Amino acid sequence: MRLQMILKGDSMKVVFIGLALTLILSGCSTSEQGSDSSTGVDALKFNAQKRTFDNGLTAIVVENKKLPIFSYYTYYKVGGKHEEDGITGASHYLEHMMFKGAKKYGPGMFDRIVEGNGGSNNAYTTNDLTVYYENLPNQHLNKIIDVEADRMQNLALEKESFEKERNVVLEERKMRYENSDRGKLYLTMMKSIFEGTPYGTSVIGKIKDLKTVTRDQMYQYFKMFYAPNNAIIVIVGDVDADDVFDELEDRFGKIKKNNKLADYKKKVTSPKDFEFRGKYNGRKVALNGTSPSPSFFLAFKGIKIGPREAYVLDILSSLLGDGGSSILNQKYVLGKKPIMSKAHAGNYTLQDSGVFFVG
Repeated sequence: MRLQMILKGDSMKVVFIGLALTLILSGCSTSEQGSDSSTGVDALKFNAQKRTFDNGLTAIVVENKKLPIFSYYTYYKVGGKHEEDGITGASHYLEHMMFKGAKKYGPGMFDRIVEGNGGSNNAYTTNDLTVYYENLPNQHLNKIIDVEADRMQNLALEKESFEKERNVVLEERKMRYENSDRGKLYLTMMKSIFEGTPYGTSVIGKIKDLKTVTRDQMYQYFKMFYAPNNAIIVIVGDVDADDVFDELEDRFGKIKKNNKLADYKKKVTSPKDFEFRGKYNGRKVALNGTSPSPSFFLAFKGIKIGPREAYVLDILSSLLGDGGSSILNQKYVLGKKPIMSKAHAGNYTLQDSGVFFVG
């Protein structure tokens, strides 16, 4: 089997954007008829209250009284792009360790508190961010604030669980990449299109680094990035914003900011680091796979999150390859003469760059 990835440059990106605008405008020609604001932009408005504390922690609270529940998100502004050789995968590895116990709430207590009270929790790591979230009945909000404050400043990183989790992370990498044709193809795409940039490595990390990174290295990484001035907390639900801000200040307010953080980030990343260095103009990269059905990614230089064009490409990816009603699936998978078994499209907008791809 051959897994083929083809890279394209700016000219095709312009064609895609033009197609997107044509589809969007033609599909919205009657959108101004009627005046029901409940289905328009007004329905998306909500009152987000924001406060930044003296130690740099930013908190955003949105009151929503419809149900007696809340969602609690913590965004740490650290991801794969901040890792140097020798500690690649540290952000993701640390995400795992954040569930293994801290000073006040030891091993297993976090999950028992959340799941024992009818809640759910999880986390994920990207090139730019590490995100933790919980969903619970609203009477447990103060407990979750206390738990999160504990693991921001007092993570245990116990040696035995650290070594056990090393094996878990290595197995996860095998499952996602080495033993997955599509994962292998995706990783090769990212390495190729972001060649020479901080986005050109796996978020899970290099195997050699995962095998050799030490507990002390991870602890220093934790102390550098898990600081209040590198975090944003977002709480939405049946809560009182003033009470929430008071509780957050009480639990997090005494945690010291990291005054070295800004200089360290400048050292490991700069805007020039994210300039595209990949080779385009129809370049092909072929891999050997295990599935009898060939797969391919067609990758284009993308746009970072923020500009209007990035949102246009989001919509375009949905129109092209999101679900059975999408253009590619209707024409090439579900049509009268199908030539594909599956089709998809994605627009991966990162903080400093982006990639648009069709598979």
